[in-house]
Amino acid sequence: MRSIHILRTGLRTGLLGTALAVIAVATPLVSLTGDRVLNDKDIKKLSNELASWFEALDARKGKLDAEEGVREELEKLNKKKGKQLKAGNLLAQPEDLGAVIYMANRYDKKFPKRGAGKVVSKTADGGRGTVEYAVWSPQKYKPKSGPYPLLLTIPDEGENPEKHIMNRWNDGTLRETMLIASPKMPGDSKKWTENDGLAAVLLTLREVSNIYAIDFDRVYIGGRGRGGETALKIANMFPSRWAGAFAWGSDAGEGIPPENMRHIPILICGGGSKSTAFADAAKEAGIESVKLDSGGGQTEIMAWMNDVKRTKYPEEITLIPGERFPTGAYWLQIQPVPDPTGVRLDVSANRESNTITINSKGITEATIYLSDEIVDLDKPVTVIANGVEKVQQFERSFRLVLQLLESGKVDPGRVFVAADTFHIPSAGESDDGAGESDG
Repeated sequence: MRSIHILRTGLRTGLLGTALAVIAVATPLVSLTGDRVLNDKDIKKLSNELASWFEALDARKGKLDAEEGVREELEKLNKKKGKQLKAGNLLAQPEDLGAVIYMANRYDKKFPKRGAGKVVSKTADGGRGTVEYAVWSPQKYKPKSGPYPLLLTIPDEGENPEKHIMNRWNDGTLRETMLIASPKMPGDSKKWTENDGLAAVLLTLREVSNIYAIDFDRVYIGGRGRGGETALKIANMFPSRWAGAFAWGSDAGEGIPPENMRHIPILICGGGSKSTAFADAAKEAGIESVKLDSGGGQTEIMAWMNDVKRTKYPEEITLIPGERFPTGAYWLQIQPVPDPTGVRLDVSANRESNTITINSKGITEATIYLSDEIVDLDKPVTVIANGVEKVQQFERSFRLVLQLLESGKVDPGRVFVAADTFHIPSAGESDDGAGESDG
């Protein structure tokens, strides 16, 4: 059963079209901790209805009936537990809503029967082809013992992924506590950030995330040598998905705008002049999350990962598009830009004033996704796009949540319940139509 559906970015090129559908994996959110209000028993019926909806998607039939079942059970839960919930609505409680999604994924039914405590070679089917990868799971792996951090590590050029895990990641503590996955990359390392290379990395992430109970707020991408350089470039392309990115024995960072990775801690071990230039550019942009360690290795990377966790709802986002990626970050999305030269988008949210500010150069339209972690959705939100102001009341929508689950834009650690697309006026443009949404 494939429970959580996957991100579709609009690009459809062979395997990459499927690989870019990176799973919005359910993260085990520990019951009765953090900001949760309800316990697992309270939300069990709703999670069962959501599981049925996932099954209807996979079967490609019964989707509307299953959606109605989710709606009815959500209404019952809000009526029963409304006094405990903000605005009397589960959609206003991101942590509880995330727990519903996690429980619906039913990781216990996907328990791998074999392979715990060893490196196993597997194949991921992308629909239009397959990719190979290796994965390590702890000897005592059990879904209920999670969540487990995931280390997605790209081997060096010519290095076998199974041997990469066995030889490079052999610390006992690491192996007892983390899942480790490594994709088999295409032969030409210069093309590792093109279609086949991206497919290898993202399909590996999708498959491991779908089978194992990972902690989606602690997914690290990195690699050795050429793999480390590739890891940083892929982190730049899809910044919302990673807790951190590292390069080991790599002179990484060339050609990457550090602003896109403002909220991704970066560790570069054994880098040279290119890494130094990247770190200097980050400091000039006011980014202090890039760390260089000339002699670092497995021990230093482990210590770094222990202190790093995903930023889910940053207050400030900078997006500098590339020729294809990135086209989004966190709660911001744009369409692909034919010529990204000089294009930049800066977006910020102020929950205290319930204001979102968009400053754009070269972008005329942007979609924002919201939850009550970003703004107070019970109140009107002021959206200021290149100086043009619009006040709007956003509505929480369970149908939108389902749409975003199906498209892979949310995961249990980070949910959105409202969205709209805004016109961004250029300098001197009147406010006629500014802030107009697509409904």
